[in-house]
Amino acid sequence: CKFIATLLLLLVTSVTGAMAHAALIASDPAEGSTLPAAPATLTLTFTEPVAPTALSLIGIGGAPQNLDQVSVQGMEMTIVLPALADGSYLASWRVTSEDGHPVNGTVSFSVGASSGEIVAPPSDRLLAAAIWLTRLLQYGALFLGVGSLAFGLFAPLPVRAGRIGFGLAIAGLLLVPVAVGLQGLDLLGLPLSDLWTASAVPAGWASTYGVSQLLLGAAFLASILSRIGTQRRRPQVLIAIAALCGVLAPTLSGHASSASPQWLMRPAVFVHLASLLFWLGALLPLGLLLIERSDAALAALSRFSRSIPYAILALVGSGAVLATVQLGWPGGLWFSPYGLLLGGKLIAVALLLALALYNRVALTLPALAGEAAAARHLRRSIRVEIMVVLLILGLVAGWRFTPPPRVLSETAQPPALASLTNDMARADLVATPGHVGRVSVAIVLKQPSGAALAARSVALRLALPEQDIAAISRLAVQGADNVWTVSDLALPAAGTWRVVVEARISEFDLAVLNGTIDIAAGPLAAPKSSPPPALTSDAVRNSCPPGQHFSAKGITVSDAYTRASPPRAASAGGYLTIVNDNAAADELIGVSSKVASKVEVHQMKMEGDIMKMAPVEGGLDIPAGGTVALEPMGYHLMFMQLLMPFKQGECVEVVLQFANAGELPIELNIGTLSQDGPVMDHDMGDMSHDMSEMSHK
Repeated sequence: CKFIATLLLLLVTSVTGAMAHAALIASDPAEGSTLPAAPATLTLTFTEPVAPTALSLIGIGGAPQNLDQVSVQGMEMTIVLPALADGSYLASWRVTSEDGHPVNGTVSFSVGASSGEIVAPPSDRLLAAAIWLTRLLQYGALFLGVGSLAFGLFAPLPVRAGRIGFGLAIAGLLLVPVAVGLQGLDLLGLPLSDLWTASAVPAGWASTYGVSQLLLGAAFLASILSRIGTQRRRPQVLIAIAALCGVLAPTLSGHASSASPQWLMRPAVFVHLASLLFWLGALLPLGLLLIERSDAALAALSRFSRSIPYAILALVGSGAVLATVQLGWPGGLWFSPYGLLLGGKLIAVALLLALALYNRVALTLPALAGEAAAARHLRRSIRVEIMVVLLILGLVAGWRFTPPPRVLSETAQPPALASLTNDMARADLVATPGHVGRVSVAIVLKQPSGAALAARSVALRLALPEQDIAAISRLAVQGADNVWTVSDLALPAAGTWRVVVEARISEFDLAVLNGTIDIAAGPLAAPKSSPPPALTSDAVRNSCPPGQHFSAKGITVSDAYTRASPPRAASAGGYLTIVNDNAAADELIGVSSKVASKVEVHQMKMEGDIMKMAPVEGGLDIPAGGTVALEPMGYHLMFMQLLMPFKQGECVEVVLQFANAGELPIELNIGTLSQDGPVMDHDMGDMSHDMSEMSHK
């Protein structure tokens, strides 16, 4: 017994990875983009490392084509695409996150020109119903079957309760391969009719959910063996093992047990489930004992009545921890699908608690005193409790189909992305969430060629010198798939932070990579009144000729361009040249555009050995007969809180406001990510992915 318990303890404590529920945060090609030439690959970036299970590509009028050539490095998955003709395409992806749950989605893009919208195949509702029903039945077999048999460790077990528990344990064991097969179907995107195919069940066993089912199967098997044995002590030992395995199984997968911090959430899930097993497992035996009205039955009822307050206290306390970590304080996340299911569960649990309180206060003492009416009412109340329990278990089974609120929060506030490159290495950074506060920074190291790069140690430094924030230095912790993580990093201010990654490659080689990362002011909140106005057709143009000149009242603007924005970017720079042919000086006093919430004139300048950026106060002087260049390392336009991404080849409408010349509408050609000068005709088809030359680096 001690040996088995030790093995179970080692099994739980060995699972220490920060598992979570993955979400897609960026794709290349971007969603809805139109490309001048066919891409060779599709790159998907997630909030955490994932494992691909099913990938396909659909063209107009064509059948899905499986995509088998895929590589995963950290949080980035690269898929090799076949040769593509002009037209529209829909890439369908399905991966498994480390909490064992499948995650799926699509990315649409066009080559040359769009050939029409492609609709993703509908999800298999029958499969979803089968998964939900199987989970509900397994929960019932665990809490009402194994739980009822475990009641025998606490008090004499009625013969009928033992038989019912034995039958439920058999049903639960038979459902294990069914649950694993359904998981495999969901992972692979297969229909319910393929349940017993050669691929479905192995795929289910290979996931973390398969490990949970293995432990749950051990719980059901131990329960069954406890009813077959004849030795006096063996049934009690087997039932204790069954209860322990049953409570441990859900801690190995699922939303709550995979949330951070793991040291808090896993014990909270264990305590929550153990309390439920004690409470719910006692309902059926108590109801049957009350029918007997024997001294042993009354003694069991008295003992349960004294013990249940402690179980309820543990249940409520652990539930409060789980709800707070998952949803935070009451707010918008409580109205997410996950939050609504939790609200329904809380209402049902409140009803269950009210029934338990009524039973204890109004019925238990009279029943113990031998009042037949009180015992009869208590049996009816227990039957109602069992019905409420089934409702609760049905709601809990529904969580399988909802993303955890922490993922909704992360995708509502996009993470901050950066890519740092030198001749030795490349470091891709993802800061989640991408706003002021405590963030987690994931770092993936690569060789300049794109291959994975091993390192002995990695250090991260962040600084915001323009706000007098000195460097924050932290050592990164190495995880799976070459991902280095810095957790619980406090970033106190918004802005373009200077970032340095030091990667010790060998005893003699140290790669030092420098760059910037944009940190937003705070979490994105739902609008209090009306949403921002939709972009009109004059906010952005599909294309405009390069080399344009724009003039008004002696002011001429030329060489106007901006850069394509990285995925989820919150800001972008704008560059142009202003010539004043007037005899009097003028002043650029304002800038506006419908593509950003705010546009300002900024200046980059050196102060000592530190490059600083700040808004230009009071306007930008344009001397009489003079020229002012707005360029990457000097004066420039700053588009803040972008309302749409900047795509190469398109144009952005901007209005310049001069003190004397008045308004001057202009167009900025959108170049590549690393555009370092005015867009020329030969630039229009050149797509660069060099993130190291991002705006304001």
